[in-house]
Amino acid sequence: MTKKSLLIIFGGVIIIALVVVLLFPLFFRTHSSFSSIQAPHWGDNCRTYAGVRLRNDTIAIVNVETGREVRRFRNNRHRRYSSAEVIYEGIARVSAHERGNPLNHHTYALIDFHIGKEIIPFGMYHDIVRVVNNMAIVSVANENNFLRQGVINIETGEQILPYVFNHIFIAYNRWAVVQYSGENLRNSQQGIIDLFTGEEVVPIKYRHIFATVCGIASISLDGGVKLMDLHTMEVIVPFGEYLWIHPSDHHGFAVVQSDQYDGHSLVKIDGWQTVVPFGVYDFFYPLSSYTIMVYQGMRDMERGVLRLDNDDVIIFEDGFQVDWDGYSNGLVALSCRNCFRTMPIDYHINPLQRYAAILDTATGEKIVPLGIYDRIFFWNDDVMVVRQDGFWRFEPIPR
Repeated sequence: MTKKSLLIIFGGVIIIALVVVLLFPLFFRTHSSFSSIQAPHWGDNCRTYAGVRLRNDTIAIVNVETGREVRRFRNNRHRRYSSAEVIYEGIARVSAHERGNPLNHHTYALIDFHIGKEIIPFGMYHDIVRVVNNMAIVSVANENNFLRQGVINIETGEQILPYVFNHIFIAYNRWAVVQYSGENLRNSQQGIIDLFTGEEVVPIKYRHIFATVCGIASISLDGGVKLMDLHTMEVIVPFGEYLWIHPSDHHGFAVVQSDQYDGHSLVKIDGWQTVVPFGVYDFFYPLSSYTIMVYQGMRDMERGVLRLDNDDVIIFEDGFQVDWDGYSNGLVALSCRNCFRTMPIDYHINPLQRYAAILDTATGEKIVPLGIYDRIFFWNDDVMVVRQDGFWRFEPIPR
């Protein structure tokens, strides 16, 4: 090969490299802030990507760590996209308005956003409510135009549960808590169906059932409540002992109410051990296995954090609360909706802004003080979502 040929090849490589570098941002745009960020779907298996609304009002999927677009949903004369919610790694529930839709409501699709393939196309169902593993809760309108929910296999389209239920919730990827009332919504009854076997493991006759993602169910009937482990079908607490039992989703606690005491008690489900007795706090919300949000006073409610590992209690300032997805490894994201009534004059520029902070529950110190962000919530253990000056963005959590 001659020297001239080598120079030609080398020059060609340089030109190709320059073209790739120049055109790369056109195909894979990177963004640092957004008009809105769609809250992550149930669970922690979908936190790598996020559905966002770009500042030019376009719906897209981005990589949370880099801000780089993975898929952009371009509006056209037939369809205007409204939102994209990542429900699993690689799959998004996308909503849109379609031109000529006689009901003038959103239509929904499940889309593999890496390749752009519609797994469930727009318009097939009235709504795609939730997806768990390969099962989707979908709703359709029956012959009387009442909306009813059923469960399908999203890969095969096979119907797992018929479209006869008013509401369905899937617990622990297996059990469907179903509500049925026919067309008389006043007489609704609930039960639990095993999606693997089709068996009605809890008869559809109860007034209310709350099942956690971990497979613990609180089952209410007139006059009482019982607690069941759906894995073993063992009754943990029988009817008659409490008026109300609310198990937490992940942390192994239950909040209980009794007709013999005021307020509520906090109980560890494993072994049914009382953690905080009646009469100490009015209500509890477990944030982790050792951090509990506590409430005191039903009208002018005070909120705080109880650390079970050292019995420390931190009471928040007036009006503060922990928002949804507001806990991460000992840190809580606080917000205040009515702080403009109690805060110093410096914060009165806008009563809806600058009232978010991050509190370290180990020290009681605000590691992110008031006056910087409007809102904060934790996306995962490393990343938080913040709003500042009207726009949202991803930031590393300060430690």
